[in-house]
Amino acid sequence: MFDTIAKAVADWTGRPLAFVCALALVLIWAATGPLFAYSSGWQLFINSTTTVITFLMVFALQYAQNSDTAALHAKIDGLIAGCSTTSNALLDLEHRPRDEVEAAKQRIVEGSP
Repeated sequence: MFDTIAKAVADWTGRPLAFVCALALVLIWAATGPLFAYSSGWQLFINSTTTVITFLMVFALQYAQNSDTAALHAKIDGLIAGCSTTSNALLDLEHRPRDEVEAAKQRIVEGSP
């Protein structure tokens, strides 16, 4: 269920309409400042709202990003495995230490997989 929710949140928040809604909320909040005499409660509302939304969005977007990255790695691994001119040593390179990744990158730049 979290997978479905996280992907839906990531899809929706990446649209221009989501930006317009967020901007509208901030503008409405700013416009109501004089009505509430710019009180602490008025400031606390926007601070709390944005903090909670940001906190939750970090996890939803990171989950969606991890899913996309895993799918991309699977596709690239399939291409590497099916290509006769590429070394299968590149498969699952994302799970290796950073120095091995850099060494593989250097071999690719030099023209030898």
